[in-house]
Amino acid sequence: MISRARIGRLAAVAVLGATAAIGTFSGQALADAPYTQAQAHAQAHAPDSTAAGGSCKTWKDRNTFGVKCGYSGYDAVARCKDGSKQYGLSVVKNRWSYAYCAGHRGLKYGWVAP
Repeated sequence: MISRARIGRLAAVAVLGATAAIGTFSGQALADAPYTQAQAHAQAHAPDSTAAGGSCKTWKDRNTFGVKCGYSGYDAVARCKDGSKQYGLSVVKNRWSYAYCAGHRGLKYGWVAP
């Protein structure tokens, strides 16, 4: 029989593992994906803003910062609430790059890095 303390430790490890997996999820799948329901919801509730002289669009929610620019070789950068800096994948023209702060207490702010 497994003790309650052991069950609690196993549950905590499972939750931490899932949180780490979400926090380190590769942005390439989202960058390559077609328009998603999550993007539709976010855009309906938080209109895109512009960055880098109007040639980029940005998107954010409480954990994620995304950027899409009209030139190649850029990536999203996010400053998380725990002080860490997270980077999205470098992408080509008109693709979304996402930086994730899910495992870092949430998004504080983000910007585009050329």
